[in-house]
Amino acid sequence: MNTFRFLIAVLICNGSFAQEFSNLESTTHYKFPVLTHKKDTLVEEKVNSFLHLKHLLHLPGQFEKTPFTKTLALPSKLEFNNWKQFDYNSNIIFVELFGSQKGKPYKDIEFFDKRTGDFFEYEDIYMNQRDRGYEEKLTQLLDSLVALDKINPTSNISIRIELLQEDMRVKVNGVENLSADFPYSSIREKLTAYGKNLLLNESDTIIRRPGIFNKLFRDRAITQEGTKYERQLKFKILVLQRTKKSDPVIYKWYEGKNNSEQFTESIITNTTITSDIYAWDSLADKKVKMLYNMSLEKQPDHSWKGTVQLGSMSYPALFKEY
Repeated sequence: MNTFRFLIAVLICNGSFAQEFSNLESTTHYKFPVLTHKKDTLVEEKVNSFLHLKHLLHLPGQFEKTPFTKTLALPSKLEFNNWKQFDYNSNIIFVELFGSQKGKPYKDIEFFDKRTGDFFEYEDIYMNQRDRGYEEKLTQLLDSLVALDKINPTSNISIRIELLQEDMRVKVNGVENLSADFPYSSIREKLTAYGKNLLLNESDTIIRRPGIFNKLFRDRAITQEGTKYERQLKFKILVLQRTKKSDPVIYKWYEGKNNSEQFTESIITNTTITSDIYAWDSLADKKVKMLYNMSLEKQPDHSWKGTVQLGSMSYPALFKEY
């Protein structure tokens, strides 16, 4: 049987329920998770900032009536009704969100590196998405299920991949007590450097996921250095790409504050970032560029250096992962 006869939707998870998340306080019946990390408040802050900006469109604590005000005001009207958190791997935080969008079921699955709080995706683990090292066994598993009339080869089939501590477990949704386990060591050559570091625990040195999208950065530049006005602006930014097909957006806020602002337009390449804020001029009937912008260039150490303009003043910027 050719595996490609199936339309396979892959769900990835980490296993058993854990109590690291709690419900976001709200005056509505909607539910959304908030992480409390007893050992690392930095991981807690990064995970919550990412989840809330991506799904609720604001930082934790930044809302007028309820945390869901902005999402409920959108034409898409996302309603978050439930969530689950799983914990089978000591290096991974996994949370699954449930809800509805325009009356249809909505689900999103998020991974975070528990060592750093960095968001990552399943694609970051493998060098080649078409050759992950388990396709042959998966084909055999699906063949056996067809032979037993457990699944219909002409129907859509979804599989669930559980990232356990030592193994990757593949299950077919809707079929009980049947799975295939793949030790990470058996697919080692298929993993990226980041995937090996995350799953195999072969080194105490933490390798960060490459790239800029879906990462948080903190400004380390010193303005008016050498004068009595020397200080740090302490900006933070999130470079967010909600889906593979969506345009990236950048949120910025001051460290220690929860009032975030989204740049209206951002142009992001492998080496440069240019972001601007626009406002609508009702008299001219057009958008006009405000004196609030950011221009950055990538440095050899993977930091981003440039300037941030705030009104009439321009300040040096040096953003680094944290």
